[in-house]
Amino acid sequence: MTVQNPAHLNQYNEPQPDILLLKPRDTLLLLEVADTSLGFDLKVKVPIYAAMGILEVWVADLRKNVIRVFRNPEAGQYRIALTFSADETFSALAFPDAVFKTSDLTG
Repeated sequence: MTVQNPAHLNQYNEPQPDILLLKPRDTLLLLEVADTSLGFDLKVKVPIYAAMGILEVWVADLRKNVIRVFRNPEAGQYRIALTFSADETFSALAFPDAVFKTSDLTG
């Protein structure tokens, strides 16, 4: 796991997600925490992550207190996009036994 360190995706893309869970050669989960950066995170970063084959991306929208979950990248887009509100629970594909409540991540 890395916190606020760059994720070297290729020679042109090295975003700095807030949290990154890795195993050798695979990014298992990437989390972006968005307050003022939500538009940039959703319109720029998430498509880059999909194009690079990042399996799952969570965007914590602090203004609306929701978590946006993107899964299953294919052809530069995520096939699954989910939104979880304040009291809903969810887990990462790579860690199904670790259950999170949206409010735990959005404050």
